[in-house]
Amino acid sequence: SGVNNGSATEMFMAVGTVRGVVANVVPVTVGSGYLTAPAITMSAPGDEAGGFTSDGTRDSSAAAGTTASVVIRGEDSVDGGNINAKYVSRRVTLNDGFDASDLKVIISAFKPLGTGINVYYKVKSEEDPESFDDKSYVLMNQETANTLLSTSEEDIKEFTFKTANDSISYTSGGATHDRFKTFAIKIVMTSNNAVTVPKLRDMRAIALDS
Repeated sequence: SGVNNGSATEMFMAVGTVRGVVANVVPVTVGSGYLTAPAITMSAPGDEAGGFTSDGTRDSSAAAGTTASVVIRGEDSVDGGNINAKYVSRRVTLNDGFDASDLKVIISAFKPLGTGINVYYKVKSEEDPESFDDKSYVLMNQETANTLLSTSEEDIKEFTFKTANDSISYTSGGATHDRFKTFAIKIVMTSNNAVTVPKLRDMRAIALDS
């Protein structure tokens, strides 16, 4: 016992068949989306005498090479990125007294060569006043060897994903939280072509206590 998802109380959560959308299931390396949000720095025109104003005239008071930071949304952002092939679970709230300190996700899937399955989580402590919807996602690590691949659609493999430090801790409002009561899982699928895509059969998310 320990999970209250609105209909049953279990220590794990499972979903049925989840298939990726073919549209935009292409490599993230060619600009279809970002697994994590990159930060890009741009330099404005300038020289030793200074920079330039918005109308193109030289501004001697402006520092040469003025920089601006641009943040592109990745799948770990609050409102997600632009990769289309994804599944987002319902919010799961643990029963009182069953707060957890870690998560593990197990996925049964068809994962052929050239495809990727990326798993994210976001959590919220009961003591955290910030809205769950304002939380960012965190990319998990695949515990199963990356060499494990499917040879046919009937060749379903099991993949396990874990948190970076085998524990979850985050800071919100100046306070550090190392236990959570609410969580959600997101799965993002990628491929090096739009014909061969990974397909998920089921997913189990396990809330762990240290």
